Amino acid sequence: MRSGEGMLTFKDLLNFLQMIISWIPRIIGYYLLFLAIALIVPPLFKAAMPENWLERDRELAAAPMSDRERVMSIDDIHDAEFWRYRLLTQAEETVDMAIFSYRDDMGGITFTSALMDAADRGVKVRLLVDGINLKTVGSEYFSLIDNHPNIEVRIYNPIRFFKPWTFNYRLHDKFIVVDDQVYMLGGRNQNSLFIGDYDDEPKKNQDRDLIVYEGDKHTRNSLMQVEDYFEEIWNLDKVKKVKPLSKDREKDLKQYRDFEERTGELQRQLKEKMPDAFRETDWVAETLPSRRVELIRGSGKAGNKPPLVYRRLLERMKKGKDIIVETPYIILNKGHYEDFSDLNEAYGAHVSYLTNSPEYGANIVGNAEELFNRKAILRTGSDLYEYMGAQSQHTKTILIDDEISLVGTFNYDMRSIYLDTESMLCVDSPELNAELREQMREKMDASRQVLPGGEMEYGPDARKESLSTPKSVFLKGVHFLTYPFRHLL
Repeated sequence: MRSGEGMLTFKDLLNFLQMIISWIPRIIGYYLLFLAIALIVPPLFKAAMPENWLERDRELAAAPMSDRERVMSIDDIHDAEFWRYRLLTQAEETVDMAIFSYRDDMGGITFTSALMDAADRGVKVRLLVDGINLKTVGSEYFSLIDNHPNIEVRIYNPIRFFKPWTFNYRLHDKFIVVDDQVYMLGGRNQNSLFIGDYDDEPKKNQDRDLIVYEGDKHTRNSLMQVEDYFEEIWNLDKVKKVKPLSKDREKDLKQYRDFEERTGELQRQLKEKMPDAFRETDWVAETLPSRRVELIRGSGKAGNKPPLVYRRLLERMKKGKDIIVETPYIILNKGHYEDFSDLNEAYGAHVSYLTNSPEYGANIVGNAEELFNRKAILRTGSDLYEYMGAQSQHTKTILIDDEISLVGTFNYDMRSIYLDTESMLCVDSPELNAELREQMREKMDASRQVLPGGEMEYGPDARKESLSTPKSVFLKGVHFLTYPFRHLL
């Protein structure tokens, strides 16, 4: 290369490249700073409650609803798998599903085989998945499912790296609606951690779903409320269609045929494994009666949310005297603790919390919060039980006296209150309440009660172990590091 005035030399080019390379760490640093601000600051601005929300809630609570919906609680991982397949194998027209975590592990892909089998029979399937799981959402998995002519997949608020202020707002609902007649709603994600007994996930979380069946399609009922909620979210502008596999149609078809062959084989294995899941259901024999089922939910939009679900649950609890709150973790602020003090003092209720112990809970941040907030919980006048059983519990249930049971996705944490979509079923059924209370008593027997003086009273079935010094130090460090960001937890 000749060197001369106005000409770019090799040395000039090399210097330019070195300058660009030297800027890369700065660009990354600026982006990380931008990311931190975008993640931390927007959720600090709490959305206000809608005007006249209390009057509207009381109207909803008093509105005539069907007294013919029947309910069933699903509390075992094997039953959770069985009844999901029982629902799908009996679908004739439609399946609508909303889910937070849907993985391509054995629990996820086996379920996918049942979805595709239903679609092969002509059932129209709509699958709504939260966009936070990059491993699955960012792969070809949902594009393959969406390739079936009777299946449509949409992603709620997919991760966009240049819009990090949207990251915090997640779809936390988990429900399946079949044929406008029966649905399942609860706390389980669609993966091997929650469903079935697959070797690819040796650990299991304890959880609960409710199945609700309505024989009369023409009566106003909770199933219609769930369907309306699904439609509202499905049509939001931040709910996106999945991308095609590629621009090569022939290559796409080959990938899809391979995928179809794999799911078809899994479906054949499933029929051998649990043939009873493919038989008709006598819903009256399998379920319990209810006097009323109501959906409690908040805004479906991806943004800061008013604490509508929290407030509506609190209103139900104000009417009770004997209340048990079962939640995986407790991450509350001063105002929330004051609400529970009012329940115990001003409203004359007795509240008991049942949550994971710091020793055995699956959520490290939740364990750290539990360790540091015992006194704050006890100061509300509530009892506190820490579960010491074999499995970490992920169940979200509130029992009010001997009649009302609330089951769904709502954790007593800041995310459920202010950031995520949440749904809970409020069921007036003494029969269901009695069944769940018996399960609560068994869990409390496998728990230790934290007493006001700091002493621990262990139940007869609780593991009598205390927190090791290394783990205690570790959880203290976690609490110290996460405390400034607890509004995101």
